[in-house]
Amino acid sequence: MADLELSYPSLDKSKPHGIVTPPWEGAHYEQNGFHFDAAGDIVKELITPELTKRLENAAARATAEKAADAARVARKEPFLEGGRAVDGFFKSRVGEPLDKAKKGVEAKLGVYLRGKAERERQARARAEADARRAADEAAAAARRAEEAMRTEKDLDRAMAAAKEAEDAEAQRVAATKAATAKPADLSRTRGDAGALGTLQARWTFKDIDRNSVNLELLRNYLSVDEIGKAVRLYIKAMGADEMKRIVTVEGRQPIKGVTIFEEQAVSVR
Repeated sequence: MADLELSYPSLDKSKPHGIVTPPWEGAHYEQNGFHFDAAGDIVKELITPELTKRLENAAARATAEKAADAARVARKEPFLEGGRAVDGFFKSRVGEPLDKAKKGVEAKLGVYLRGKAERERQARARAEADARRAADEAAAAARRAEEAMRTEKDLDRAMAAAKEAEDAEAQRVAATKAATAKPADLSRTRGDAGALGTLQARWTFKDIDRNSVNLELLRNYLSVDEIGKAVRLYIKAMGADEMKRIVTVEGRQPIKGVTIFEEQAVSVR
């Protein structure tokens, strides 16, 4: 197994480990049979033949797994290449032209629908103003009729005026509701082929200032995978030496709610 390149572990204080008292041969800690110095680096002089055999077996398994995976990738590649060719053809010859045409039609439709919605809004606003004016006039007429009641005929006229005022108020309420309709209701249009076009109102955002964003407010909307990605970027930015100093030497976790540790992986070439 001379062709195997062994990867030696480092001390992980976040996992069970022993303390060598007093230190001997430069060893201060023990973990999984391996001995480590004060900085957490392995003491190679204390690696026994049994431990070396364990590392060689792990490296051999990794080599076999790598070879098997390489064979799988090689056998699968012609099929993947055929799939990519088919996907590429339909994407460039069908999908992209259709998407481009669709976006062009939607842009023109948007101009038309926004114009229609604005015209409808103005028309409904005028209708609301007319209904409000009519309701006010009917209410005033009803009050005058009530104040002028002297005979039975006057009572009939007052009751009729009150009914007209009630109807006018109902029309005003309906007109006000119509005037405050959503853009979707103001712009709804059905084409000759039966397709329905309308405007959908939605809230969006722009101009993100990463230094000012309230991340605490967004905590419940960040997935575990998204947080994990940020943690990996943090570890990469800090570097291996700094992470070893913080986690292994100082024995602390720099980010609350996350356990950062050094993962040992066999490197085989």
